[in-house]
Amino acid sequence: MEICHSDKIQKILTLFNELPDNAKHDVFRILRTNMPIPPSTTKKRKFSDDFQTEAVTLWKSLRNYTLTAEKLNEKYSKEDMKIDESYVRRWVKEQLSEEEIKAILKKVKITKSKQRFPEMEDELMVWFKQERNKKVTVTGKRMKEKALEIFSDMKKRAEEGEKKLDKYKYGNFNGSNGWFRKFLKRKNVSRRIATHIASKMCENYSDEIIKFLGRIKKLR
Repeated sequence: MEICHSDKIQKILTLFNELPDNAKHDVFRILRTNMPIPPSTTKKRKFSDDFQTEAVTLWKSLRNYTLTAEKLNEKYSKEDMKIDESYVRRWVKEQLSEEEIKAILKKVKITKSKQRFPEMEDELMVWFKQERNKKVTVTGKRMKEKALEIFSDMKKRAEEGEKKLDKYKYGNFNGSNGWFRKFLKRKNVSRRIATHIASKMCENYSDEIIKFLGRIKKLR
């Protein structure tokens, strides 16, 4: 006979209470790490068709998603009307064809951010790829620290007479947030966080928890 849900919960609590305190702490840590994130209960905001059309028209003149969102928020200052650029992007894609969007964006003069120290950035990318291949988490802080380390090394080599690195002898670099954002864009680097969190709750999660607690009890 299958155990009903409430009985399973009671069994889980009974098994858990029989564990020593240090084991309880470990169970909490493991369950917290692997427990799926519950679906959002936040209701999606709805905007009228006229409002969306107005946003797209404004975007056509500004040709900038962020600026369009800012202008709309200035015009409609109500809290429930706050929008960000993701809304504008979606409405533009819904109302305009890909060819129309490309034609509009071609009118914008796109300039690449100036790369002051390409040798340093190339060496930083080599290091970054090596770390990623080793499955090592690379944070923004680590990347900036490594960039400073590489720059310092190249400046030393320039002072020792390496001609191709002359600009490092007199240049300054502090690994600012502004440089870091532009570097990620130039090198097309995405910042991802490795996770083991499940996307949804398994159907027999209560049975699995009972088995898990039973194994923990045996080990203790």
